[in-house]
Amino acid sequence: MLNPEAPIPLYRQLASELEERIYSGKLVVGERIASEHELSALHRIGRPTVRQATDYLVRQGLLERRRGSGTFVLPPRTQVDLFTLGGTIAAFEGAGVSLETNIVEQVKHCQRFGVEAGPIASREGFVFARLGSVDEEPVLLERMYLDAAVFPDFDSQPVASEALSRLVQRRYHRRPVGGQQTIRVTALATRESQALRVKPSHPALLIERTLHFAAAKSAIFARIFALTDRVALAQSLTDSLALAELRAQKEEEA
Repeated sequence: MLNPEAPIPLYRQLASELEERIYSGKLVVGERIASEHELSALHRIGRPTVRQATDYLVRQGLLERRRGSGTFVLPPRTQVDLFTLGGTIAAFEGAGVSLETNIVEQVKHCQRFGVEAGPIASREGFVFARLGSVDEEPVLLERMYLDAAVFPDFDSQPVASEALSRLVQRRYHRRPVGGQQTIRVTALATRESQALRVKPSHPALLIERTLHFAAAKSAIFARIFALTDRVALAQSLTDSLALAELRAQKEEEA
């Protein structure tokens, strides 16, 4: 039952309940959900609140309205764990999704990065941008900044034909050993919105990621703009204590 005393708006409570039923399989793909009148009576809320909830799920790509027929369940979007060190392409591959990438800003050598390069600002390095699409529809834009001292001659590497993580490992024999990232919602500027084929100020998830390598802290900085209305992002959570215990067990077995 919905709780009118809770701080979460009633429409979001109803949307969450319907979303749970979709992901659990209680509402199957292609099924018509109850009408606004039926949901309003069942949950004792007004029809405008029901409409807000279904509007929200339509925007999330979980429901589809069909004129004269009702509202139907769509297949849940594949969830991609974009928050790992393995790289963007590897994240999509792990979810069974084919991500097509195209270089939209060629590799440029900068004698000194500006503040847009985050923690590697003021260093010499290379920057480029690539667009990721699923079924020919843009879903994310990545702008990468690399420290030239760690990745010399990067502007001569085949960034258009190889995943960055594999290229870094093959050419420079390096793998990330850690990093930090911040995640926030942003309104797209004109340059990013044009690349992603949406209107300026369209909301997107901005992931700012810093990667550390052995003896090379903050060697790569990335700004990733993701359209969460086109792809669902997920993050696996691991208990750090359990992970430490697992590592200790493996060391003992070795």
